[in-house]
Amino acid sequence: MDLDFHHFPHTMDSRERIRAMKTLQGLHPVLQEILASELKAGSIIRRVDAFGDGEIQAVLDRPFHKSYENEGLEHRIETDYHYRGDYYRTGNHSLIASLAEDGAGV
Repeated sequence: MDLDFHHFPHTMDSRERIRAMKTLQGLHPVLQEILASELKAGSIIRRVDAFGDGEIQAVLDRPFHKSYENEGLEHRIETDYHYRGDYYRTGNHSLIASLAEDGAGV
């Protein structure tokens, strides 16, 4: 997956963008395919988090533009105020999209 600075918000520091791009290289291949499709559809990566246990979360700025299915891919919609979002997950890697066009909730 080819990532560039334009896949991230302009307000994100360049060092943070570089760190996020390196982290996303380790994202599960199925989620990388979904991410590439969403970026092509116009989403940007709002945030990337990596945790000590190998967990990676990438958050997009808008809802997924279509549904995805793949063996081992878990999909859920979380409506709790603190975790609100549309989640695709495999192993300990997640791709999260907003439930609203305005990017609210994630």
